[in-house]
Amino acid sequence: MDSNERKKCMEEVSFEDFTKELKKEYEYQKNGGTSYRLSSSSLALVTAIETNSVKAFLDKDVAKQTVSYLLPTISNEKVEDVAKLLNMIAKDMHRKKNLPKEVQEYVQRKREKQKPLSLKNHKSNNSR
Repeated sequence: MDSNERKKCMEEVSFEDFTKELKKEYEYQKNGGTSYRLSSSSLALVTAIETNSVKAFLDKDVAKQTVSYLLPTISNEKVEDVAKLLNMIAKDMHRKKNLPKEVQEYVQRKREKQKPLSLKNHKSNNSR
């Protein structure tokens, strides 16, 4: 199967799921993030809603152009940051959605078998 055939078979991330993930990021930043990151996540959500698209953010350069076009008054550094956030979330969601079923099942089995983390009290060998 060549790359064009693979692209046709890939499932797309829904815009609703994408905006939910962006809202989660905003809430995360709101509860302890820096003001810079909070404003970046807010601008990312606004940009996504304005475009009503996930595809625009799957490519880093297109994401940057989109953010720059929709938010012409923000600094280049902020454009880079917002575009990077949108691109990373879109690509991560796309990758997860398109993992082969076998891989998803394998990961799920590993998680189920994983023992919970616990702290152990280690005795020192130097205790005299």
